[in-house]
Amino acid sequence: MIEEAMSIPLRLIPDSTIQLILENIARGDPVSHACGSAGVAKSGFYRWLTEDSSLAERYGEALKQQTRARYVKE
Repeated sequence: MIEEAMSIPLRLIPDSTIQLILENIARGDPVSHACGSAGVAKSGFYRWLTEDSSLAERYGEALKQQTRARYVKE
């Protein structure tokens, strides 16, 4: 896992890594597990959310999908 002390800019992280984190969150994984499985520090992910509004929107959609999967019976 990337050390939390390291400050990796979001622009250096492949979108496939971000997508993996968001997919894991949408499936119900906690942020710490979703980030850890992608090799990203949770603190870095939260920092990126404050720096990138489009990532924050994608995160919000992943949370909506997580909620639907848990509580909506189709």
